[in-house]
Amino acid sequence: MCIIILNTKEHLSKEILNECWDSNNDGAGLMYAIDGSINTFKELKTFNTFYDYYSTLRSEFKKTKIALHFRIATSGKIDTNNIHPFKVNEKLAFMHNGMIDIPLQRKSKVSDTIAFNQKILKQLPHNFLNNVAMRELIARYVERSKLLFMNYQGKYWILNEHLGHWDKKGNWFSNYSYCPSTILSERPDILWTHEIGDYELCQYCGIELLEEREVVNETCYGCMHKFSTEIGICTVHDF
Repeated sequence: MCIIILNTKEHLSKEILNECWDSNNDGAGLMYAIDGSINTFKELKTFNTFYDYYSTLRSEFKKTKIALHFRIATSGKIDTNNIHPFKVNEKLAFMHNGMIDIPLQRKSKVSDTIAFNQKILKQLPHNFLNNVAMRELIARYVERSKLLFMNYQGKYWILNEHLGHWDKKGNWFSNYSYCPSTILSERPDILWTHEIGDYELCQYCGIELLEEREVVNETCYGCMHKFSTEIGICTVHDF
């Protein structure tokens, strides 16, 4: 599923980021703006290398917004080139969580996100995010996907922000794959009769999914609440 995290100031724990890596283990990247420049870092193989870079960055720049992305490949090769973020231009970069319906060559080496960047985003005026209508059109085009953009000044835009959630410390998560999975392995066998990919029913309890955010996470609000209570660190605040 991949996951995007917008980390506004607090130091994210190694436990949370390691869970993100384990759940989305095809590489991780981050982006941040310092001194009028948008900077990126990508790591394909080693979690500790990625975490050490993040931890050093967060310790040195305590108020800098850092966006992190952990990838699980749905298209394109598993390589550094396909790790997010991607630059739209020299002053703007972005990350994507979800799948975008865009034509790809058979056995394409690039992901749907790269194709979307090349065919759509790079063709737009450099200031397209300042246009509310343009942001709305892009959000509708990517449907249930979530996009996080950051410019050279550290300003960010989250398209389909409502499909993710904020915690009390000011971090935005695009889904729940940062939550420890141990609680799920202890649940009754009946909860595993609904496999991931069945977008009509909750993958854990089988109840019909009615809200868009439920469908995106393949999980009903009731199970989201229950897991957040049992897990502890994965608290949901906006229901």
